[in-house]
Amino acid sequence: MGAAAERRVPPGPEEHLSVQETQADPLGFLLELTRRYGDVVRYHADAWTVVFLNDPALVKHVLQDNHRNYAKTGTPDLLMLKPMLGDGLLTSDGESWFRQRRLAQPFFHRERIEAFGRVMTDYTQEMLAAWAERPDPAAPLELTDETTRLTTRIVARALFGADVHDAVGLFGSAVQAMNEYMGNFDARDRARYVSFLRAHSIIRGIVGGIIEGRRREPGHHDDFLAMLLEARDEDTGEGLGDQQIRDQVMTMLMAGHETTAKVLTWTFHLLDRHPEARTRLEDELAEVLGGRVATVGDLPRLRYTWMALQEAMRLYPPVWIISRVPLADDEVGGYHVAAGTLVLVSPYALHRKPACWDDPDAFRPDRFAPAASEGRHPFAFFPFSGGPRQCIGKSFATVELQLVLASIAQRFRLRVVPGHRVEPEALVTLRPRYGLPVTLAPRSEWRT
Repeated sequence: MGAAAERRVPPGPEEHLSVQETQADPLGFLLELTRRYGDVVRYHADAWTVVFLNDPALVKHVLQDNHRNYAKTGTPDLLMLKPMLGDGLLTSDGESWFRQRRLAQPFFHRERIEAFGRVMTDYTQEMLAAWAERPDPAAPLELTDETTRLTTRIVARALFGADVHDAVGLFGSAVQAMNEYMGNFDARDRARYVSFLRAHSIIRGIVGGIIEGRRREPGHHDDFLAMLLEARDEDTGEGLGDQQIRDQVMTMLMAGHETTAKVLTWTFHLLDRHPEARTRLEDELAEVLGGRVATVGDLPRLRYTWMALQEAMRLYPPVWIISRVPLADDEVGGYHVAAGTLVLVSPYALHRKPACWDDPDAFRPDRFAPAASEGRHPFAFFPFSGGPRQCIGKSFATVELQLVLASIAQRFRLRVVPGHRVEPEALVTLRPRYGLPVTLAPRSEWRT
């Protein structure tokens, strides 16, 4: 790195900001930064010196090409997540992360994930039956709650062989309380911290129940929990400790339900706002499925279904920001980035960059048609992160999203309650700030 590059500091606001200021409207803040200052922006927030990158090649540099120099340790995200998830796959770093990833990777091969398709559709059909049998069919449903309950049950059954039906409502409320605390982190907010601790205790109790239930009924199981309980260190022959198992179950349960629930919620919001896309989706489902339950074997033919989901993830990626800290000085985009700087990349901001996406705020699933995707930089779209730390559950999530969307959309049209205000709230994940109340129109009432 030359002396000139070392002296070249990225542009950005001169005034020092507070973290609370940046949290007031984090999505708008990032979009305004890149609009005013470009693809590499530097600013100060409390004790942090921050560099924000908003270009596919620069994101690839941090997450893939030079990933060994960019650690999670020391980031505010990790400082918030570690008290909740412990030292699981999502929050570990270095050699600890590598060992955990190597242990877990075989379970998440696509072939194994496809075997869970029946679990995904069975639980979805159970939810749809409950919707159809409601005493007041015209009453709105809170879709964020419904998708959270569904995806929690799916991941608990598929990965841990547990049915958490009786605890899923309590689980969802606890997750929401924890997200509120972490997404609006303020060390002075004692009341919210107490709520966080209470919620964390509830979830730990549910996780502990899953693990103890398995230990009471050992038998033969072929799932992620069995793999954890049977794992042995290659050198010492020792198994995982209780805390290690609990951290992994907590991580997979939390991460495995949250992102898919939010993607489904945003997808139905967008389909309601774009009836022509909804009709095209329904036509595809009718042609491919003919009213029967979708299977994994149908997914290659459900092309528009997957395109609509990808476009929803482009506009509303559940993981809206990713942070790293460089271990050594680096040069990024021609600018010097010092070791210890907080480096941010944002799927939300990059997915709306005009240089990467024509009319970026518009919902156009055809962007993801094969011909339209040719030549697009692979890091222009990264809802599952990228590089070696790309989400290990990506295959699980993509199968689940398609099967659940197909199951719901061929049976009901979901209509957002007229006049309801829908805007994104950037907490740990990106969610509708005021929820998403919907009414249901069964297929017999559809008017094309």
